[in-house]
Amino acid sequence: MAWANAVKSFLGSGAMVSMFGGMIATGSYVVYTDMTRYPRMISTYSKGNILPPLAENDYEVSYFKRKEVEAAVRSILQPTFQNEYFVVHGPVGCGKTRVFVETIRDLISKENRLQFGAGAPIYVSVNQGRSFPETLGQAINFFYDEHVSFKFFMDYVMRIHSFPQKDENNRLVRVLDAIEKSSFQYIDRYEKPVILVIDGVDSLIQAMPGALEKIQEKAKLWADTNSVKVIFICNKDDTTHVLQANSSSWSRAATPVFIGDLTRDESIEFLTSHVFMEKTRDAVTNATEERKAVMPHDVADCIYDLVGGRIHHLIVFKRNFREGTTFSETAETLMDREREKFVHVSKNPAAWKTITMLRESRDSGILLTKLIKASSTAIVNNLVQTNIVRYERTRNGMVARFESKLTENVVDDLEKIYQQSARTDKQLS
Repeated sequence: MAWANAVKSFLGSGAMVSMFGGMIATGSYVVYTDMTRYPRMISTYSKGNILPPLAENDYEVSYFKRKEVEAAVRSILQPTFQNEYFVVHGPVGCGKTRVFVETIRDLISKENRLQFGAGAPIYVSVNQGRSFPETLGQAINFFYDEHVSFKFFMDYVMRIHSFPQKDENNRLVRVLDAIEKSSFQYIDRYEKPVILVIDGVDSLIQAMPGALEKIQEKAKLWADTNSVKVIFICNKDDTTHVLQANSSSWSRAATPVFIGDLTRDESIEFLTSHVFMEKTRDAVTNATEERKAVMPHDVADCIYDLVGGRIHHLIVFKRNFREGTTFSETAETLMDREREKFVHVSKNPAAWKTITMLRESRDSGILLTKLIKASSTAIVNNLVQTNIVRYERTRNGMVARFESKLTENVVDDLEKIYQQSARTDKQLS
């Protein structure tokens, strides 16, 4: 009674009523959310999830099936216990996101769930939403307001102001903890691990320093306990280096899966096929699309020789062809965009020497250690950051190559100009 009187004199009678009413309301709320939180998350794990807009089947360009790539993707998305987490990597624009989204859409479909039961993957893109912790929470049906507690309310009413942290790192810890706790309940019910696909993890390195390593540590722990299977999708080998640097956590990573460009046969099949636009459009539009001219094989061959099998370059050519744009016009537009990468590099003789070395060894590439020794770490990193050079892991070690076939062809043109300029300067001197 003395305690109540002291509180009453400190807060006033109105605050006293508010406090006890709030205590009851908050307590009821916490009990309710504690009872519904994990069942809701477990239901999401069983059905799988992809957040909009990727969840909507409204891509402009029809999905081009790649049997070998799909088979590799499906093998790591299976809800089986493997004691490993996975890293999938490949250059920008080769179709990694699309193949995962389409494969997961199929696994989420009602037909598959009826046939194979629970266990469809949860797909999260780091670049969706305002922050990754918020996006991850939405994907698994976890709400941060469930962390309102009796202690928080008492602190607020008593004006102690010891509020719980609300920064993104704290939110990430909370959502990972919720996944961990709910996964064991999910396994008890379905005898399958939770499948979590995280796309675009390269962005986490800059947006949330330390977050990727924190998730990797959880991925290793979850692999050890066979509770959650994590698949990281990245574009840059620099990201793989960050993951490898944590040797303890890397010990549970499966052999990285590489998704590259389309082969020549696949590229020509894509360019010369009738189908291009998604079949979600009206009948009139579809009929019009089907009547458009089919690209001749010799034109498709020329396109592959220029840009290789990079799918986003092939899409530009196919769209422009169907709209009446000539091969030469599209080629010049793409090459102009690619030349922009070399504006600063062309003024740096040391950087251009490095490019010339790579050009002379383009078929086999150059071991990264050899390339750095012949130039410098700073120059090679700059070429990687400007998307002129990329790394590729081989049996012999890390190899440096040009970013794409289009980059190689632009380098050939610029090399001729550079050599001509050098000869002219020599004559003038």
